[in-house]
Amino acid sequence: MPEDITREIPQSPSQPLDLGSAEASPLRRQSFEASHAP
Repeated sequence: MPEDITREIPQSPSQPLDLGSAEASPLRRQSFEASHAP
């Protein structure tokens, strides 16, 4: 389910695993960039 994936984004936005997943998931990349936005 896609909802499960989105739920994992806020769980660990500054995790190294998220960086790798962000490349595969565009939705994760957006959340990651927003979390690291100035």
